[in-house]
Amino acid sequence: MLCQNCGENEANVKYTQIVNGEKKEMILCEDCARKMGIGNFKMNIPINFSNFLGDFFDDYKSEQLLPSFVKEKNNECNNCGELYKEFIKTGLLGCEECYDVFQNRLDPILKNLQGSVKHVGRRPLNIEEKIENKEVNKDNTVDLKDISSIDVSGMAILVKWAKAQKDQKLHLINVPVSAMNLINTYRLGQLFVLD
Repeated sequence: MLCQNCGENEANVKYTQIVNGEKKEMILCEDCARKMGIGNFKMNIPINFSNFLGDFFDDYKSEQLLPSFVKEKNNECNNCGELYKEFIKTGLLGCEECYDVFQNRLDPILKNLQGSVKHVGRRPLNIEEKIENKEVNKDNTVDLKDISSIDVSGMAILVKWAKAQKDQKLHLINVPVSAMNLINTYRLGQLFVLD
């Protein structure tokens, strides 16, 4: 979507203003938002996100609230050794297998945070279709040259393909920066060879 102000750049800032109950929304590019003084909010409040998330997850430690959390034997990922109590402290999982190992515990947290266990947020148009139309070549390679950005749902498709390869890593060519960031953030590097 193009910026509603300049009509030239891709819009990536959504500005909503409510005055006397009347809601006005604008979709802007970063340059226009900066020129209009939108998004330059500086807060002098020291926020420790680890503590912030830790406080959020405290609700999920209680045996009375969710007794299955405490009684369940599987407190450690067999792949990376991540402990569930470490996830509660940091809010970070150790590897892609953690999602499966801790699924029963993660689903209520995700549902509480985003209203659903399935991501339905902002994503580039038709990204899933573009990725699904790609083919894994005989040499285990996928070329992403015509995809400018990959979101979490697009990355999920690539992870599914990579897991299907069993003994080989999936070789990704022309990887967009957004995909590199997701691979690093979610520690998925062991599934892919990147070029």
